Amino acid sequence: MLTPISSVNAWYWRCLEKFYALPPYPPRKRTQPMQVLCVGPPRSGTESLQQALLLLGYDHTYHGWDIVYEEPPIPAPGWVRLARKKWFGERTDGEVEISRAEFDELVGHCTAVTDAAASCFAAEMVRAYPEAKVVLNVRRDLDRWHESVVKTLVHVNNSWSFWVASWLDREAFWAWHVYERWLWAVFFRAPDGDMAGAIKRNGRWIYREHCDMIRGMVPKERLLEWSVDEGWGPLCAFLGKEVPDCPFPHANAVGPGGGWKAREEMATKRWIEGALTNLIWLGILFVVAAGVWLRWGSTTLFATDRVLDKRARIPIVPFDNDYNGRVERGKWFKKLFKYPVDTVPSPFTEPDDLERWGWVPWMENHPFLIKRPKFGDTLDEAFADKDFPVDITKAILFDMEHKNEFTLKNGRKGQPTYGHYANVAAPHAGAFIFDNNYSPKYAQAMAKQKFPKNNPGDVPELDTLSDIAWFQWRESCMAINADGFGGLKVVFRVRITYAPTYDTVIEVLRKAGAGRVPDWKNRITYSMDEDAGLAILGTTHGASTAWMLLQHKKEMGLKAIKEVVVWGSEGGSSLGTSAADSNLNLRFTIVDA
Repeated sequence: MLTPISSVNAWYWRCLEKFYALPPYPPRKRTQPMQVLCVGPPRSGTESLQQALLLLGYDHTYHGWDIVYEEPPIPAPGWVRLARKKWFGERTDGEVEISRAEFDELVGHCTAVTDAAASCFAAEMVRAYPEAKVVLNVRRDLDRWHESVVKTLVHVNNSWSFWVASWLDREAFWAWHVYERWLWAVFFRAPDGDMAGAIKRNGRWIYREHCDMIRGMVPKERLLEWSVDEGWGPLCAFLGKEVPDCPFPHANAVGPGGGWKAREEMATKRWIEGALTNLIWLGILFVVAAGVWLRWGSTTLFATDRVLDKRARIPIVPFDNDYNGRVERGKWFKKLFKYPVDTVPSPFTEPDDLERWGWVPWMENHPFLIKRPKFGDTLDEAFADKDFPVDITKAILFDMEHKNEFTLKNGRKGQPTYGHYANVAAPHAGAFIFDNNYSPKYAQAMAKQKFPKNNPGDVPELDTLSDIAWFQWRESCMAINADGFGGLKVVFRVRITYAPTYDTVIEVLRKAGAGRVPDWKNRITYSMDEDAGLAILGTTHGASTAWMLLQHKKEMGLKAIKEVVVWGSEGGSSLGTSAADSNLNLRFTIVDA
């Protein structure tokens, strides 16, 4: 796996970069000031520091995982471009400068940066963002740091499965290329391309040299030298923040139960699956091409049709987290509704898949459901709407609770998180109601804070809420012997307390001149032909509804969201009411695309 650094900039690597090109990464825009740069070397508590900064309100805090884990298209090519400029630039005066604008294209949505981007471009970022405070995150025990780097970065570099996948999958190519050939290879001075050998050989002196460089170039009043073992106190004092009422997060550890192994396995699984899929498709294409040639000679017979039995990835494009960004995201969804190719299905599609990981799904009819506080206020009036009536007494409450032990890959027992997904399906009326969803990731984080010695294990997230909703909708349709799964007419999102969605809806109402959140009698309907409707579609609650349709076209047919109805409590509420105290509801109308 050697890649001599002198050749990384050679013409053949540039050709391979074009061959494995990803869809263009939409440039980010600076929406809030850069405030914190965490420039310590890798394996110096970078992900723990990221989580701590997020808890302190620095949203988003960029981490090395973002370079390869952002929703496709991943930004890895952008970091290779900056690395090439830094180490193979055209200047001949011995200087290099990467501008704030160039960094903002990749981290413009962030208020803090940690890990690879900050350490490999430490000097350039410190100059580009002179207003940002600088944290030099270190490990006090140099031997333990070096041991950790060898167990993680060297282990990845020695992975033959990852290396092979990098030639068969575009994302895997860029994940390997950005780190193994560029960032870490150059950071650890591997001119012969032997990154693993360079870490073992040079790691300690590079660590000392890097830290000395930061100490020498950053004024003392702007710099905090800090270790994760010191916790909240020095960090909060330096940043001028109050100490949170929770333990300092500890993430990405190497040992049993640590996050690094789970991340590594998840990444490898993702890229190997992509590589195997491509390999299978290549084989299928070869067989089909041979068959076509044998049957019809050289006649071209491949035509485009609205075929739904082929599966392919839909590239996920990032958008800005403001009103205009929500509108653009809504437009993007609107175009995708007519896109005839289904996305990759969720691996959690059968009850056995759920139960194997400790999930307990169950369905129950609830004739009294309408009396529950969750369905109070004017929601019962919405269910009585003459256009889309929902007899809630015929609905099915479908709950999935993570309540059983499960076996981890290392043979240890993982503990339940008690996360749950409780939603209501009414297939007879073509309605689905997102009710009460508590992610295991969030539940697990809370459990780790309360019971740090427990071993909750690495609980699969069941992919996305949209996949979970589809599973519940499908099973509910089967329970009443419905004629297929394409009868979905309306999707309710009830009692929304998530601030970003709530704030977008409030902005929509303000722009429309509404004085308050209306009740059901005065409800407001926004079409997907106007920016107001598209902005709501572009929120998290709109997106999960959209993905429920997009990810399961083969089973449901081509569906689209036509409009969204907005209403709240009886009598409405003021626009200044907080999300937590609101009773905001949305109803999305589903039609054939």
